[in-house]
Amino acid sequence: QQRIQFFEKVPFLEVIDEAFHAVCRWHPKGTLIDNVKWAKLCRQMRFLSNMKNSKHEIDMAFVRHSDARKLDLVRFHSILDDIASMQHPELTKENALIKTVWSSIVTLTDVNAMMWKEAKAMALR
Repeated sequence: QQRIQFFEKVPFLEVIDEAFHAVCRWHPKGTLIDNVKWAKLCRQMRFLSNMKNSKHEIDMAFVRHSDARKLDLVRFHSILDDIASMQHPELTKENALIKTVWSSIVTLTDVNAMMWKEAKAMALR
């Protein structure tokens, strides 16, 4: 079967986990996401680009969710929930997160590669 049919069946929480690990691998490699990596990710993903003062909202989300100016995996999930809810206020929290994942996070090179690999595995089962 075509693996494209399985692409959207990859659990979106796994996609978020992979995004976290992919960003952690950016220079300098680490196990947490600092404010510099967060800012780079936000620029690439254009989070909240449809809002006034989006940079301020992004910065404030980081302040609210970070611990010692760093995000671990749990805090990364939490901040993405927050961003998704701001980006898509008309949707439920889960649907807003799904839409944010599918419209931006999956375009990260490492995340996209993981998804194609998972889709291929599903197709072969």
